[in-house]
Amino acid sequence: MFENIKTMDELKATCDIALANKRGIVVLIKLPGLEAPEEIYNPPSNVRAKRDYYTKTYKTNLRMVHNDAIRIVGCYTK
Repeated sequence: MFENIKTMDELKATCDIALANKRGIVVLIKLPGLEAPEEIYNPPSNVRAKRDYYTKTYKTNLRMVHNDAIRIVGCYTK
């Protein structure tokens, strides 16, 4: 479980832990103009699809492909 993450490998590892333990994930996303990161919860049934989505939508440094100002800054199981 990585609360503060820096790489896609860490995000994938957290998703894999969640899948193995039938847990959901919380992803923290830093958006321009917001002081605190957005927290997005996904239940266990969504983790596999969200893992695929994040892999396609974010670069290995966790910055969004279409908007470099948006980035994933944390992820943990719940």
